[in-house]
Amino acid sequence: MLKLILWPLTGIKNQRVELIGAYHNICFYALRGKVDQYDLAFAEIADGVLIPAGWISRWRHAAEQLVPNPLQAVITLFNDSLVSNDTVSIGIAEYLNRLPEAMEHNRTIDGIKEQQERDNAVAEQQLREATERTLRANREKELMKVKHEFVNGEFIRANDFIALCCYYGVVIPPRTLGWCYKALHLVSRSNYVRKNGSNRSTSIMGYIGMLRAAIR
Repeated sequence: MLKLILWPLTGIKNQRVELIGAYHNICFYALRGKVDQYDLAFAEIADGVLIPAGWISRWRHAAEQLVPNPLQAVITLFNDSLVSNDTVSIGIAEYLNRLPEAMEHNRTIDGIKEQQERDNAVAEQQLREATERTLRANREKELMKVKHEFVNGEFIRANDFIALCCYYGVVIPPRTLGWCYKALHLVSRSNYVRKNGSNRSTSIMGYIGMLRAAIR
C-alpha cells in the first residue's frame, strides 16, 4: 500500500509500506520488505500520513509518546522544536504548511552548530599547539641534560645520541641511522657500545666527532 511519509530531511514522499501492527489505536508500518527489528517503523498520525518512529523493535514505545492524539503530539513537538536548539522536520513542516519558518529555523540552528564546530576546532588546535610547545620544551630540557653528560664524557643512550645529532644539525645518512637503531647501545664523546651480537660500524666515530664539534 502507498502512504505519505514525512521525512525529516527530504520532506514528503509517497512510498510503499506494509502494516506491522497497531498499539493504542495507532497503526505502525515498515517500508515494504524492510521489517527487521532494526529497520525503521513509521507511525500513522493522520489518515495515510506517516512519520518515522524509531526502530521496529521499539514501535510500541513510540506509540506511548503519541497517545492520545498522534497529530496533536506531533504539532506540539514541532512547536517546541521551533524554540529550541534542535532542527525541525522538513516533512512535518511541509505537511503543516509551515515550511518557510522551519527552513529559517533550521538555517539558524545549522549556523550556530557550524560556528560551534569552528570554535571547537580552533580550541582543539590551540590545545594541540600548547601541548606540542610543552613537549618540545620538556624534550629540549632533557636534551640539554643529555648534552651535559655527553660533553663530560659519560655514556648516553643511542636514541639520545640520535636526538642530539638532529638538534645540532649532524646529518646521519639512512644506512648508518638504521645501524644506530638496530645495533647501537651507548655512546660517549670518545667511544660507543654495541648491542650484543651486533656488527661494528666503520663510520659511527666520525659522527660522534661531528657532534662534539657541533656542540662547541
